[in-house]
Amino acid sequence: MSLLTPTESVTARIAADAGALASHLRNAIHLANRITSHVLDLPTAELNEWLNARPLDQRFAEFASHGVTGEALNEAAATSESATVAPDGSIGRVDVRSVADKLAAQGRTLEVIGGAFVVADLPPPEPHFSTAPSDLA
Repeated sequence: MSLLTPTESVTARIAADAGALASHLRNAIHLANRITSHVLDLPTAELNEWLNARPLDQRFAEFASHGVTGEALNEAAATSESATVAPDGSIGRVDVRSVADKLAAQGRTLEVIGGAFVVADLPPPEPHFSTAPSDLA
């Protein structure tokens, strides 16, 4: 049984700790994304109720905090991946798009009207029928 040299031992301990850190980052990223999912999974009426259960400025502060935290986690994940030669994105990333953009992807809109959040479902797109001669043949 061969013993590790002091430098090999340090390298092995760093690799183990870097792996543990990557695991914690992966879990933190998952939790940050799940926090948003809890909200975005609400039906529109309940989402409006949840959004307006606290003052507008407090919700905006929460949204901003999530964005700042998400950006920091994403930066830490990218740094960890480059330091450990892991594939880009292998740890994951926090979705830091705005709430309005996330709702738009779900077919909903977000506005502030009269000091309150208003989420509404977008109407389904109208079917488009072409009358071009090549489409009628």
